[in-house]
Amino acid sequence: MVDGAGRRGIPRREQADMGRTKSTYVPLKELRTFFDHQRFGTALSSLRENAPDAIHIVESLRLQNLKTSERVELGGALYSYGKCCLNAGEFTRAAHSFDIASDLTSRPLISERLRLLREVVGDRVNSVRWRSSLIEMQRSLSIVCHEASATAFRIPLLPPARVL
Repeated sequence: MVDGAGRRGIPRREQADMGRTKSTYVPLKELRTFFDHQRFGTALSSLRENAPDAIHIVESLRLQNLKTSERVELGGALYSYGKCCLNAGEFTRAAHSFDIASDLTSRPLISERLRLLREVVGDRVNSVRWRSSLIEMQRSLSIVCHEASATAFRIPLLPPARVL
């Protein structure tokens, strides 16, 4: 489409003062940047709303083309989203979120959380290792749960070792 000044582009409607809309043009060479910025805003809002498809929206962005400030903002939103996933017990989605966030930002906290999460998820897959880590934690913290309602986390104490 060509405007009155002979420029080629796509008309974009913006709100004017009196509730009317005026049309401006986005040049074709800037159209990709315009849509990338729009997708970036969509990705941030979906992360902040904890949408289930937020990670897929983030993956559709061209992350290498983001400005430094956008990388930091997106990395923080991904980290917050990952924490919400952890709270919901969705460990795989949380690890994926932390993985993308650690690639975007240079914060060592995110990389450390990702390492610990992967270690714990690996322990959860192997039930023997998971149970032994819980027993070791119980021994090191000297705690025993006596709540009747907490049967999911109750670990019976092992009897003391006998010397033969």
